[in-house]
Amino acid sequence: YGTLTMGKDSQTVETLPGRWRNYYEMIADHIAGRPLAHKPVRFEETQRVMSVIDAAFESARLGQVVHTDISALDG
Repeated sequence: YGTLTMGKDSQTVETLPGRWRNYYEMIADHIAGRPLAHKPVRFEETQRVMSVIDAAFESARLGQVVHTDISALDG
C-alpha cells in the first residue's frame, strides 16, 4: 500500500500488481534489434507526462502553482 497526499488530505491506496520487468525487457529487445510486440509507452502518454513535468519545473522556478491542461493532449 502507498499513501496519496493531496494538499492536507491523504489516503491509503492499494498497490496494484504489475510486471515492471516487461519495460526493461522491451528496451533490451530494441537495443538488440529484435522487433517489439508493441510500444512500451504511447506517444500521447509521453506528451501528458512531459507537460506535467514542464509545469512542475516552471512552478518551482516561479514559486507558484502552474496549471497545465493535459486533457487537451488526449489523442
